[in-house]
Amino acid sequence: MSGMKGDGSGAAEWRREAELRKQFARCFHDVGPAAALPLAEELAELLTEKGHLSSVVWCDIWEARGRLDKAVEIGRDNIDGCVAELADRAARVSDASAFREDVEDLLDSYYFQAKRYLAMGVPGAARATMAEAHDLASQYHVPFDETLQGLFNELGEGQL
Repeated sequence: MSGMKGDGSGAAEWRREAELRKQFARCFHDVGPAAALPLAEELAELLTEKGHLSSVVWCDIWEARGRLDKAVEIGRDNIDGCVAELADRAARVSDASAFREDVEDLLDSYYFQAKRYLAMGVPGAARATMAEAHDLASQYHVPFDETLQGLFNELGEGQL
């Protein structure tokens, strides 16, 4: 019996985390980082308890806390790790289009990272971030969507 209770508890814990992540993301992106702070703190406590210290959601948690420097640091580490992992997998597969979804997810990460740099008043870093995103998209033949292209152009790199 106790094994079943543990399994149910684990599922309930997973559902709680998933719902909290969803609520936090919705509030963060729809209302703003400051409004999402109470949810950020609750989510941070839960993730810390579970030992999930490298999750990309920490970028948004630190941003909600007003610590863009930490958000940028975690975002950069996440991007670097994902790019390295993608390159490793791509070296074993001849069809680059197999990674389209992974590249699209990475492009989103680059976009949010560039926006963080802009919020910190570091347009050069934002520009470099979007140039990296452009290079990655070109390498894997994934076009920028309108949002990415808009920021890319806004930063003056549209001629690359």
